[in-house]
Parts: sequence; C-alpha cells; structure tokens
Amino acid sequence: MADEQLSLEPEVTEVDTSEVDQLRTDMEALQTQLQSTRLENARLEERAKPPAPAGPTPEPVITRAQLQAAVDEGTITQDLMNEALEKQAEARVLANVTEQVNVQTAQHAHLQKLQNQFDSYLTLKPDVKVDGSADRLLVQKEIEVLVGMGQEYNLQTELLAMRNVFGPVDRVQETTRLRRESTQEAGGGGEDPAAPSGGNGWRKGLTSGQVKEFERQLARTVYQSEDDKFFQKVVLRARTDNVSKGAAA
Repeated sequence: MADEQLSLEPEVTEVDTSEVDQLRTDMEALQTQLQSTRLENARLEERAKPPAPAGPTPEPVITRAQLQAAVDEGTITQDLMNEALEKQAEARVLANVTEQVNVQTAQHAHLQKLQNQFDSYLTLKPDVKVDGSADRLLVQKEIEVLVGMGQEYNLQTELLAMRNVFGPVDRVQETTRLRRESTQEAGGGGEDPAAPSGGNGWRKGLTSGQVKEFERQLARTVYQSEDDKFFQKVVLRARTDNVSKGAAA
C-alpha cells in the first residue's frame, strides 16, 4: 500500500470524434430544415394576403351623427364637419350621374343595334316599305299578332315581326346572295323563277308540304290565282329559303 502513489490529476477519457461529427451534421441539417420551413411559411402567408384593390380605395362614409359627436368631443371643428358632409354629398351626386350615363349609353347601344338590323331588313326586303305589297301585308299581320299577345308596339316589335316572317337577317342576306348569283349564272335575264311554267312551274323547288299548303291556299282563294303577284312572291321566298337550307325536294 505504501508503494502506491496517488495522483490528483483527472483521468483523461478518450472521446469518440465520429459521434461529435455526426451530432454537428445533424444540427446543421436541422438548421437547414428550419430555415426552409420558415421560407415556405413566408411564401404561404404572402399568397394568403388579399389582392390589392385595382383602383383607389373609396373613402369611408361617416354619418352626420358621428361627425357631430367628433365635434362635441373636440376632435374636429365644425368647419371640418361641414367640409366632410359636402364632399360626401358631391360623391353621391357623381355616382348617381355616372350610373345614369352608363344606363343611357347601354340603352343607346341596344337601340342602335336594333335600328341597324331593321335597316338591313329594309335593304334586303324593300317591298316591306311598299303599301299593299305581299311582304308588307305579311309583316303587318305578324305585328298585329304580336300586339294582340301583349307586345308593346315599337321598333323591337317591328323587327321581331320581320324576323318571324323572313327569318334571321343573316339568313336573308345569304338567301339574297344565292338568288343573285343564280340569276347571274342564268344569264341575268331577271325572269322570276316563281312564275308558272307549263302550268306547274311554281311547284319547282318546293317541298311536298309547301306544295300542299300553297294548293290549299289557292283552293281557299287566299290568292286570286297562280298568276297572282303576291302568290308568286311568297312562293319565291319559300323556294329561296329552301335553297339556303338545302331542304328542297
């Protein structure tokens, strides 16, 4: 026991450096992951923000009672209250005028569109303007039907009547174009294709149903005869409509 020497120096224990390096690597990985999470959260918060208003933000409307309370509390003066009320009144007037202008502009655009279509019908169907013509009588009869159903008589009613009689204006334009081209190909003689030829010429280009209906009208003396100009014009319109539809028998 006497030969043993006691040492006061602490015993040195060997530390595994690989474990320290691993801990350091793990800490760095956690820090990197934490930074990525913070960036992603920042992006999500940015996306969640409401979009900025397109125009200037309207000033909040403050009631007279609120302004008077502020005057009583000494927060604002009476002059500032009067100025605020005046500005709000001007803003209301401006908003009302703007709304009225927008409504009138929309109405004018609608009426102009109707007028353009009406003028197109008159150009394509000039007989509508001729008193006693077949087209004029058909349109007048259709107007009477529409008015009898409660439709107010105006430009829109006249336009609707012509659409019901002749079809959509674009179809009438196409029919007119086909008829003009057909006349030019035939030599431009200008012969009315609805005129009788050999006694039964008016039936050419009509469907069987149309032929039966016209024969029924002739039998009921709706038209004076096959030579009646009104009858020939109605037959011509039916035939040209069939050409545009490709429905002729």
